[in-house]
Amino acid sequence: MKSLSRNYQSMLRTRWLGFVAQTDQFSENCRVCSDTATLAIRNRLGLDQVFYNCSCNEIESDFRDSLALLTDRYLGVHAIFKPSSESTASEKREASLNFLRERVPKWMGSGKTSLWLHIPIRQSHLIPGIVNDGFLFHHAEEEYSSLARWLVQETESRLPMAASHQIAVGGCCIDTSAGTVLLVKETRKDRQNPWKLPGGLSLDGEDVVKTAIREVFEETGIRTSFQSVIGFRQRHIYPGSFGKSDMYFILKLKPLTFGITICTREIEDSKWMRMDDVLRQTDISPLTLEIIKIALSTHESRRHHGIIQF
Repeated sequence: MKSLSRNYQSMLRTRWLGFVAQTDQFSENCRVCSDTATLAIRNRLGLDQVFYNCSCNEIESDFRDSLALLTDRYLGVHAIFKPSSESTASEKREASLNFLRERVPKWMGSGKTSLWLHIPIRQSHLIPGIVNDGFLFHHAEEEYSSLARWLVQETESRLPMAASHQIAVGGCCIDTSAGTVLLVKETRKDRQNPWKLPGGLSLDGEDVVKTAIREVFEETGIRTSFQSVIGFRQRHIYPGSFGKSDMYFILKLKPLTFGITICTREIEDSKWMRMDDVLRQTDISPLTLEIIKIALSTHESRRHHGIIQF
């Protein structure tokens, strides 16, 4: 493998666009220039395997302080604009765009499939000109926007979709010795406020088991351990999901502590409710009631229930 230059090593240690690249070296030939120099990068841009130290990604010295090029496993080129200070001349930013425009015919002729531009939020004024070059928005995060253009003229675009689902997790925490289940009421003033299972959305890179344990603790102060997956529910029209689908996983948890301390910012009330009281409640979420019934009827040897139709 070619030795990595100090500039590139420094580049990977630099905070760009709000993330820090995590790297894992390995050797593989670039399918375009055949250079043997690759690096796996996992970060918030979603660049999961890139060729960066090969002739495909050479940049003239005039642009190295403002732009970096990476090539992914599908031969898509990623142009990452480095955050710049206010003193950076607008002419230099435009020159970087012109450099990319001039490269497009070469990339198209060498088998590159797509061009991705990752723009820091403070350089969003570049976007109107980029859109005029045939780029479309793909996704955005707090500190950057990503736009993409398909380069293969003979075929329709095969660019992958941006994230299509949000992931939520509920923790069904049952104290079998007392015959009770942990329920919460969220702090709401605008609508009906039924009893429900504690839970919430997964964080970036967080496993659903960790989400369930974290959310139950944050909302109720109860510490738990994972037992099994009860099931999941999928909905395609869901409030607050910004037009995306919602995937809700329900996990069975074992309580390790029992004293409740609610998070007053999110939770109005929380209690250990007896099972017979749960079945008589009129102000309990129908989904929560269905989940509890499944949890109670599920045999120990049966690890999960499957899809919950609700």
